[in-house]
Amino acid sequence: MTNFTISEIGSNARIKSIGSLFRPITGSRWSVNVSFWPRQEKPYLSISNAPILSRNRILNPKGESETKGWEQSFSIKNTSDWKERRIGECPIDGYDSKRDRNQLCFVFTINGGQLVYLPQFELARALFFHDGYLSRTSLEPKTLGLEFGIVDNGSGTFAEINVLPSSGYKLEHFKDPMCRQVLSWILLDGEARGSYESIGKQQLSLGREQGRYRLWDFSFVPPALPNARFQIRGHFEETKNCLFINKIEAIHNVRANLPDEIEFTHPDFTIPAQGQGLSGTFTPSPPPENVEIVDGEPAHLDAGRTIIKAQGVSIRFDKLFVTRKAKEKERPAAYGKLSGEETLPGRRPVSTEEPDVDGGYPSADWNTLKDTSDFSHLFNSKFQCFLNMLDTLEQRHGCEVLTRNVTRLPSVSSCRSNKHLLGGGSPRCIADALIHNRGTWLHLLEVDTSDAEKSLSTQLLRLEKPNHWATDLERIKFNLVKASLAWPTATLAQLCGPEGFTGINHPQTPSADKGVLSSDSVTGWAERVYGWMQKLSV
Repeated sequence: MTNFTISEIGSNARIKSIGSLFRPITGSRWSVNVSFWPRQEKPYLSISNAPILSRNRILNPKGESETKGWEQSFSIKNTSDWKERRIGECPIDGYDSKRDRNQLCFVFTINGGQLVYLPQFELARALFFHDGYLSRTSLEPKTLGLEFGIVDNGSGTFAEINVLPSSGYKLEHFKDPMCRQVLSWILLDGEARGSYESIGKQQLSLGREQGRYRLWDFSFVPPALPNARFQIRGHFEETKNCLFINKIEAIHNVRANLPDEIEFTHPDFTIPAQGQGLSGTFTPSPPPENVEIVDGEPAHLDAGRTIIKAQGVSIRFDKLFVTRKAKEKERPAAYGKLSGEETLPGRRPVSTEEPDVDGGYPSADWNTLKDTSDFSHLFNSKFQCFLNMLDTLEQRHGCEVLTRNVTRLPSVSSCRSNKHLLGGGSPRCIADALIHNRGTWLHLLEVDTSDAEKSLSTQLLRLEKPNHWATDLERIKFNLVKASLAWPTATLAQLCGPEGFTGINHPQTPSADKGVLSSDSVTGWAERVYGWMQKLSV
């Protein structure tokens, strides 16, 4: 995660309440009234920073920031019977005197009668406000229709999302599978999109003008969320059997009415033309680890972009679907240094607002999505030939395949490439099969190269210390990515001995597409794998 501070806010400022939204009548930039402890001279923050605005959160912490609050998990039937109340109506002592007492909550019961108060802003934050773009555009209900075009083939299995050149959604977010998943859900699921756009509609109909400002008590229509499961932190009063939710940490089993495959296109999905790398002495720098967010100030149009990873929300959908970027087009190479990409010493000032001709700070945006997806189900299809080969080892050669696990390759901060991702931006995964043959336990490893990024053999291992496999596999994965998708032979030799591992080539590909295999090649592949297993089992 990125270490960040917010300008004009002191150290260890705890968010005590989140009030109404406001903007100048003659302006377009919305802010949120926020009360802190200790009290701050600036009692508000930009709506662009909504992803980190949850009650009891400590901003600008000195040392470790303590996570407080009652922890609880619960499931709901749906949101159709939820009531609307003000925070000040919460029966827990003290809520009628809080500064945000007039803000709206959803009220419902769980566990046979426990009363729950859930601030509407907090639910919207957890569902939708994972970056500054989605936070800002939620207040204008027509924005999505103007910046994204949807092409559906009518089969219910595939959809294309065309990102228009005018869209303010950060290109960097398209590299993150969870960002693409949530954006797809908002754009394509009718219920989710209706809920998201209800924010702007209610702002337009219920906001009021007072003096020089337009004010609005946040409200929206939630999606149904049937059988969704929540993990929260809050304030529970046992004598009142009442729970006030301060922060949602996870929402799982979120209904997603979406196609099986979704592809994003964008005119700026480009790569340097082959053989035309950057000239001169330019070396791309990793994002700064320490940033200072200059709240409310516009970003510079030409400055580099930073993604700020912060404490996030885990969202899991009830349906498995694949999102990817369209194949990138070649573009002429750039030369010299890229504007705004240098890593500056100390804490770098950035802006989370939209770029502006008058802006003076490098552009930044939030990513508060926590990726806890189980990729073994989603990506088994990409290893289908490999998995079929394992079946053949069992059926034709009498091997016993005990486990088949599929996990994603890690991002390596010291490695500037994106080899942990497939060409379309999906996570690149590794399959690990534990096989018993003639009294010997062997591991068979296969990396997903369906994007034809690189030819990588299947790896067969006989471990010297099998009890350490979980840790050893993580070490292999790390070094595999660090070496730009090359098996770390030195590491394998340490784990297996010089004669305890071997690479086994894949069958010949049937066409120019190096990422596919013909199904009839599986039998011969299994024969060769079994032959090497016999040698390592001696």
